[in-house]
Amino acid sequence: MVADLIADGGAKLGEGATSFPDGSVWWVDLLAGRTYRWHDGVNQEGPVFSHEVAKVLPGEGQPVLIGREYVEYLGPERQPIACIGDAATHLRGSDSTVLPDGSIVFGVVDLDLTPGRGALRWSRGGQVQTVVDQATIPNGIAVMPDSRTVVWTDSPTNRLDLFDIDDVAGLVNRRPFAYIPSELGVPDGVCVDIEGGVWVAMWGGGCVIRVAKEGRIDSRIQIGVPHVTSCAFDADDALIVTTASVALSPLERRKFPHAGGLFRVDESVHRVRGARTFVASNP
Repeated sequence: MVADLIADGGAKLGEGATSFPDGSVWWVDLLAGRTYRWHDGVNQEGPVFSHEVAKVLPGEGQPVLIGREYVEYLGPERQPIACIGDAATHLRGSDSTVLPDGSIVFGVVDLDLTPGRGALRWSRGGQVQTVVDQATIPNGIAVMPDSRTVVWTDSPTNRLDLFDIDDVAGLVNRRPFAYIPSELGVPDGVCVDIEGGVWVAMWGGGCVIRVAKEGRIDSRIQIGVPHVTSCAFDADDALIVTTASVALSPLERRKFPHAGGLFRVDESVHRVRGARTFVASNP
């Protein structure tokens, strides 16, 4: 097995692996409201919340939390950036990324994963616009190395799409990039390398795949547990991978005792470097 277990926390829904400019990788146990920071071989627990947390993004001065009802700064005052919805809307935050201008693109998803209830939104300067409505599970999203294009998936489509980044409208010109065979699983979180390859965590597939810039799958790395949820590059260009245990039966949990753990794939295995990350601007 080329993936090394580096933190065996048994997360219900490990998610949201995100590269920070200092080389650390933040990730979350989404359903448990827990945040973590992996850096220099140490997995340190961050703030814990009484609600779901989908991701922590790099921000100017303090990180940004994609939470249950708000996109907000992860500081003492928890200053809101954008509203996701109150309890009555039955929504929560999903995957997200920071664009080169410091604005944030984030998904919202129905708590019951009801088809058509999700959306992809763009937030800049206190204003929020809908990029895609009637999505189901808006998931992995990342800026390509040209800094002009974004890759994104609505997971049940088993498709990766591209958008152009527009200074006024945020994301425009959506078009298909790659189709992923269902036998590989369902696409979840993504990250991007400097060659334009898109690394996709495959829920139900037990692996991370790489989709080359031409749209073809050219690599597959087995992680060793069924539900692989997100991935990001650390300071050493190792691939840090989150996994989940929540969907496993008692028998499956005994078979896969490290489900929900954090895994690492060394750069010597995948042989690429991670693309640049961006920092969210203050409002």
